[in-house]
Order: sequence, then C-alpha cells, then structure tokens
Amino acid sequence: MIDFVFTWFRNSIMQIIILVGPVLLVALVLGIVISILQVLTQIHDASVAFVPKFLVIMLMVLFLGGTAINVMTKFFVSVVSAWQTIP
Repeated sequence: MIDFVFTWFRNSIMQIIILVGPVLLVALVLGIVISILQVLTQIHDASVAFVPKFLVIMLMVLFLGGTAINVMTKFFVSVVSAWQTIP
C-alpha cells in the first residue's frame, strides 16, 4: 500500500512537471526577452510585460490543452486501474 502511494505521488509530480513545464518555460523566455526590450527602450510600463505574456500563455494553453487532457485522462485511468489491484 505504501509503495503504491509513493509511486502514485512520484508519477503525479512528474505529470505536473510534464504538463506545466512547456508553458512555464515559454513564459520565462518571453519574460526575459521583454525585460531586455524594456531595458533597451527604457519603457518600464507593467502592461508592456503583462499583455504579451498573458496572450502567449493563453495561446499555449489553447494549443496544448487537448494534449494535457489526454495525458491527465490516461494518468487517471492508470491510477484507478492500479487502485483496484490493491488488496
């Protein structure tokens, strides 16, 4: 039982990293690029940094949403099927 819990916890953390990693990586790179552009142009407005990041993150979620749902569904099915085998 304990092994199942640890395995399930480790697998769930890996699923979170796989699902959220690309979006966070794109947001990080875009944030660095926007910060460099703000330093070069000396425009320090919060909306200049917020709006492009928001739009790109929403586009990433839109394009990767179907894949994320498929991955989460497969993970849920595997957890439920493994749970039924516990004595």
